[in-house]
Amino acid sequence: MRVSGRHEMEALASAAMAALREAGLIEELGFLQNRVFALGSERLFETEQLDQDAWLWRFKPMVELLLLHVLDVARGAARSTADRRREIRWALEVSGY
Repeated sequence: MRVSGRHEMEALASAAMAALREAGLIEELGFLQNRVFALGSERLFETEQLDQDAWLWRFKPMVELLLLHVLDVARGAARSTADRRREIRWALEVSGY
């Protein structure tokens, strides 16, 4: 079975977690792990069978937007840590996680 998109999903999730860790936003990393990544696969991503032996995997749109936003905010060194912390927590709440 061939799966397209899996590596891109793993890369985005890893990058978001690494950015939080590097920014010292450890509590927010825990929120992301417990409130998003702990959910079942049906809540996190979509699959599409392309043919008999090939699949396409992708994050659901809100999950992808949340991870991209978390990544951007965590890397935003021009903002204070407190501001970044508030923004990430706000994004988790608004996105429903």
